[in-house]
Amino acid sequence: MPVPILDESAVPVAMLYGANASGKSNLIHAVQMMHSHIVLSHKSRDATDPIPRRPFLLDEGSAGRPTRFDCLFTVENHDAGASQEVYEYGFSCTDSEFTDEWLHQIVRHERQATLVLFKRVTVDGAVQVTFGSRLRGEKRAVAALTRPNSLFLSAAAQNNHPQLGSIHRQFMAPWEVGSREAGEAEVARALDGFEHLPAFMELMRQADLGVEGAELEDYEVSDAERKRFKEIHQALANLAGSPSDEPTLPGKRLRFEHASDTGVRPIDYRLESRGTQRLAALAIPVLNAISNGQLVVADELDASLHHRLTTELLRLFRSATNQRGAQLIA
Repeated sequence: MPVPILDESAVPVAMLYGANASGKSNLIHAVQMMHSHIVLSHKSRDATDPIPRRPFLLDEGSAGRPTRFDCLFTVENHDAGASQEVYEYGFSCTDSEFTDEWLHQIVRHERQATLVLFKRVTVDGAVQVTFGSRLRGEKRAVAALTRPNSLFLSAAAQNNHPQLGSIHRQFMAPWEVGSREAGEAEVARALDGFEHLPAFMELMRQADLGVEGAELEDYEVSDAERKRFKEIHQALANLAGSPSDEPTLPGKRLRFEHASDTGVRPIDYRLESRGTQRLAALAIPVLNAISNGQLVVADELDASLHHRLTTELLRLFRSATNQRGAQLIA
């Protein structure tokens, strides 16, 4: 996928290999944490909330130094006559404040140049933001609303800044696909009205799992199940250090249809093999990403998957159907 502004190309698939405990999963955690800070820091945290981070535990000095996140990305531009714009965005944080934050745009006319859109620092608990000439719209009022423990980009998006809001939307879509198998309720909710259901079923059939179709059935949640589900949801939110929204309760049962000697037989999702459950859970975000040009980050992509199934998932990102530049890091 060419990136003309950089005279470079972006690969659709990047695979990381290494020994156990070599840091592969920590890269996944870092991507997830950066995404969480951008999405949640201003709208979901109070002024006194700590900033979640994971300093390196085997170096005593790491806990006292800021943690830095940085990324380079493209944004589709439908108004300026260009197919895309290239940005570099990053920030550094301690447990209590974002010490630095920056957004640069990389442009090319006669030569490549890097332009500063904004730079933020936090000094003695006060947020200071300087702006480049290319950053339009109301920005000083947003700077005044930015807390030490919130990002200026997040505050701008929450206050409807048009230019920064379009950049913030690049981070709003989920990035991560975890290594766990998704539960029946989660997969069933995703498949209910799923716009890519035909492609999903074709992928399941091509995987030679014996799956011929799927059926969803309404499920009535008991009061006891509802109470227990909310307790678990609240406990997970407390562990993550984020507010607990009203949980979406399971309302569907999922069965996959299999061919048998007496015709088609539906089998409960929970009775399917781990490989079938794993592929179903991965296929949903992958097909969404292919359609919308999003990033998918997967830990242990081949867990419980036959190598042919893994190959089929990789093929989707490398095929002609990936016209919007979706990417997979695994």
